[in-house]
Order: sequence, then structure tokens, then C-alpha cells
Amino acid sequence: LVVVGCAEALFALDVIDRVSKVYLIENDKQWFKPLERTFAQWKDKVVILHKTLTDHDSDDSISLKSLVEQEKDRPVFLKMDIEGGELPALCNSESFLFGTAQKLKIACCVYHRVNDAETIEKILKNCGFSITYSSGYILTDFLDESMLPSLRKGVIRAVKN
Repeated sequence: LVVVGCAEALFALDVIDRVSKVYLIENDKQWFKPLERTFAQWKDKVVILHKTLTDHDSDDSISLKSLVEQEKDRPVFLKMDIEGGELPALCNSESFLFGTAQKLKIACCVYHRVNDAETIEKILKNCGFSITYSSGYILTDFLDESMLPSLRKGVIRAVKN
């Protein structure tokens, strides 16, 4: 399990007993201590990275390729909620996503920016993923007070076997 933009990591906490390894990627400093305290009892299976998901590896960033390849013998579930950074993260990983033979499942928020749902769907389909969406829509008036409220798809689900 890889959770990017995990905040308090409630999803990971819900499934912690059903997964063999969890990577929590969070670059917001307010979550560093809470994450370390919450997952202290699972330190043998939880890796907390205070980094940003980008197209390269450095002291403060990590690539999707590096994350997924650490689990190259196992299927990987990737959950992304990075406040509008989903599209750049996936664009920067497109060649990896296209070329990998690893089994991947992705749940990616697509409501932060106007055209993310359509653009991310296109990228993932071009990389060989099957696509579905969460049901319903999200009213976006909470994202930016200067914009008119709109209804957007919430989460795209992608599977590559």
C-alpha cells in the first residue's frame, strides 16, 4: 500500500492488519509527529516518508517508480490525494506507468482542478489501465472562494494487471 498525501492516514490505519507493507508519503510538517505516533506500533511494516512525490529522487522528493519498485514482487495499491498535485505526479510517472508489468491499482482524487478527471483518465488509459469512477460528485465551492461552485467527479479508480 502506498498512500501519497496521507495527512492523518486514516485509510492506512483501516487496512493496516490486511497489508504486508505501507508507505506513507506526506510533505506537510504538521502531520509528521502525529503519523509517527499513530504508526509506532507497526514500525516493522510502515515506512513514513516526509517527501513530495515527483519525477526524481532527492532528500525531499521521491518518484512513483522508486516507491513501486520497492515492492516489485507484489501488487501495489496507490492512493493519491495531494491537493491538485495528482496530475503532475502522474504525468511525471507516465513512462514508468506505461512500461511496468507490475500489478497496480490506483485510487486518485480528481476533483481539485477543473479538468483533472478527463486528463488523468486519458493518461491512465494510455498506460494500459482500466478506469472506473467513484459514484456521485463533489461540490467544489470549498476549494476556492473565488470560483463558482461546480460538481466534479471525486475519485478515479485504475487497475493494471
